[in-house]
Amino acid sequence: TAASIANAASINFEQESIKVFPNPARSKITIKHNVNINIKSVVFYNVLGEQVMKIHDGFDSIDVSQLSSALYFVKIKSDVVEINKRLIIKK
Repeated sequence: TAASIANAASINFEQESIKVFPNPARSKITIKHNVNINIKSVVFYNVLGEQVMKIHDGFDSIDVSQLSSALYFVKIKSDVVEINKRLIIKK
């Protein structure tokens, strides 16, 4: 339907509007967004789907130095949407 296409386009726009960098990262990452959303939490999962870290504030600069070198999935939750990103940590 037209509504589901519009919703998919909106989700894709939001996905592209949130950037996690640097990627790969060593000790800190930054989350930038150019849409008006209120980020509530950022959750990091390892490749097994296990939650390894959760942040509730201070999203401008997140310390990831305690994470081992690996691929992580980052779930960014806001009031209205959840965005999933991939992050590589290289020590």
